[in-house]
Amino acid sequence: GNIMVMENGDFKLVDYDGMCVPKLVGRRNLETGLEPYQHPERNATTILSLDLDNFSALVIYVALKVLASAPELWDKYIESTCYDRLLFRHRDFFSRSGSELYKDIRRLPDQDVRDLTAHLFDCARDRIENVGPLSSLRLSIQRSELIRQLQAIPADMPADQLDCRILALWREDLLNSQPEADRWRPHYELALRRKTVVAKLEAAITNGHDQRIIECAEDTALSGYVLPIALQDKIEATRRHAELLGELVAAIEAGDELVLLRVFDARIIRANLYWFTDHQERLLSLTRNLVQRFENFALKPAIARESLARHPDATDVYCARWRWPEERFVEACLLSVCQSEPCVEDGPTQHKFINRFRIIRRQMEIEGGFRTISIEPGWGGRYLVDWPEINLGFAVCHGRPLVLGVIGDEQSKENHRVFSRKTSPKKG
Repeated sequence: GNIMVMENGDFKLVDYDGMCVPKLVGRRNLETGLEPYQHPERNATTILSLDLDNFSALVIYVALKVLASAPELWDKYIESTCYDRLLFRHRDFFSRSGSELYKDIRRLPDQDVRDLTAHLFDCARDRIENVGPLSSLRLSIQRSELIRQLQAIPADMPADQLDCRILALWREDLLNSQPEADRWRPHYELALRRKTVVAKLEAAITNGHDQRIIECAEDTALSGYVLPIALQDKIEATRRHAELLGELVAAIEAGDELVLLRVFDARIIRANLYWFTDHQERLLSLTRNLVQRFENFALKPAIARESLARHPDATDVYCARWRWPEERFVEACLLSVCQSEPCVEDGPTQHKFINRFRIIRRQMEIEGGFRTISIEPGWGGRYLVDWPEINLGFAVCHGRPLVLGVIGDEQSKENHRVFSRKTSPKKG
């Protein structure tokens, strides 16, 4: 042979008389070398090329890999037969079915060795110029291993697990234009698309963009795909939210006050103003009508407590209490010290006031459900009046006033008044 293994394990190449260098490319082959190491197609008429020994290198490489995996084959095919070549015989390459060595190798447990041997025998049947260098063999081995891993994927694997598995395995540089990969390519492309859609869905959820959430959820890539519970819950909540918005818009367009009252939620309207861009004027008009017609938006006097009473520990401090409507209607109010009792038609901007406080519902609830007011000189005999605030985001309107009482009037608990459409104090 042309390779010597030294005592320290190093390899040395010897006998260079058959080597091809660039200046010899295209000339006639003067020697064919030892048969077991040469491609079956090589003969005296073969033209020299820099790739001429690719097959020889492959024979040596595969033989070493086989013997490393199954040393017993050395005794069976080399030592016991006094064969002075490296494992393979020339006749092996002409008939796999007739080669006992090939059969023994195919029975080995090492899949890489079996694949390498099959590749070597395939190259022996191919044209000599088609045999690639050993450097390309690495990709071939990786490709074979990748195909085996894809083949091992259970047919009934759940879609989410299948996506993870295929995306983790797939290498386009190995599988491009490979017919063996065609079976899994549709799965890979779908998994890749699903990964993109899920990423967009998660971004839409993070950004609170309901329309994009629904668009992603309805993408055909997710058809029949089981999303994580958290995403499913968010999609379902978003769909319910969108249905409510649709009902709101439909009620506005139809001018149906009863339906609008049923689905009204100022919080949702404010958070989704783009849904109402073309309906703002009509929505504001309808809301004003609802506020005047229905008690749903009205503040109510306190129950079992005085709506306005002196603080037990300070004579110049009053405690004001009232009941709020549902939070979807009202989240804030304007508490005003007024010179006179307002009419039912009076809004906070039309009625004269001495002082005014904007009260946030949740803050008041945190502070115990009442509001303390320090009385200034000259406030005696003045009215403490509360107007509910309906904030639509693009406009604010106010409901009917609730008179909590008169400052300094010891009978203030009997003085609170909720105006209805049929009652109004006399002016003057």
